[in-house]
Amino acid sequence: MLSDRSYLDRVPENKKLPLRPVFSDRFMQQYTNFQSCGEFFDTGGWRWRTPAAYRAIPREELDQFVRENTAFQTYQEMEDEATLQYLDAQLLS
Repeated sequence: MLSDRSYLDRVPENKKLPLRPVFSDRFMQQYTNFQSCGEFFDTGGWRWRTPAAYRAIPREELDQFVRENTAFQTYQEMEDEATLQYLDAQLLS
């Protein structure tokens, strides 16, 4: 996992990055029990393909699923790491 989290401080709160590029297949395969972002959310049984559906996923339920199926303790921790890696890759490309 990347340790320099200063990138995250520069992402405005109202700016959300696209889910699939952030949770790349490579990231998902490295840190979760799933091959892709879609498989992760589909296996969890959630509707997630629209912003409204994604926002409606209960965070406590999502955190529990993350603890059981990933290298992270919370969804926020997983999202932060994925965002950090995504931004790092964008800046280096």
